[in-house]
Amino acid sequence: MVRAMREHQPRWRVLILLLVLLATAIAIPIYLALGLVDLAGVWVAFTKVSVVGFLTWALWELFRRRLWRWRAFRGWLVDVPDLNGSWLGVARSSYAQSSDGEPNDEIQVSVQITQTFTSISVAFHALTLTSDSHSVTASLITDPEARRCRLVYTYLNEPSALANDLDMHFGTAILEICGEPPAEMKGHYMTDRKEQTKGALKLRRDAGEAA
Repeated sequence: MVRAMREHQPRWRVLILLLVLLATAIAIPIYLALGLVDLAGVWVAFTKVSVVGFLTWALWELFRRRLWRWRAFRGWLVDVPDLNGSWLGVARSSYAQSSDGEPNDEIQVSVQITQTFTSISVAFHALTLTSDSHSVTASLITDPEARRCRLVYTYLNEPSALANDLDMHFGTAILEICGEPPAEMKGHYMTDRKEQTKGALKLRRDAGEAA
């Protein structure tokens, strides 16, 4: 079974909260009109529900942002890899080809990944080219049965104003995640430029970053 974790926040939580508030606002006047509860009882019940609701929300946010990274939750509760931090590596691109069609030297790149339990974003910087890119959408595609996971994201590349030979474009990258904890990612990408370009990426976690 393949599972995907989307970059955007799940909006169903907001919908559920609004529905609960709406149902409460409708139920209270009905109960008061029928004499089933008095104002004091409504206030006590509302206070208890509010405290429980706030604690539930606070614990979820704590888990979503921090606790999911704990090794104690790995495997039985959390099955997505922790990619947070800096990654360094090389890229080979069909854009950087010599006149005989052979690829030029590898392009040194750095990647910064920001991840929570429910979201992930990717910022890409080519150290030897005047362009940067950032993810527009991103997913972690996991296949527990095959024990594999891939990072798939679409990105917007924005070259420097001084880079006359580059133009703004979108692209898609697919990277296989290797190691537990993850230590390497490798894969390929392609762009939607008028003269479509593609290439290969190989990244390793920055030695100064904790896995």
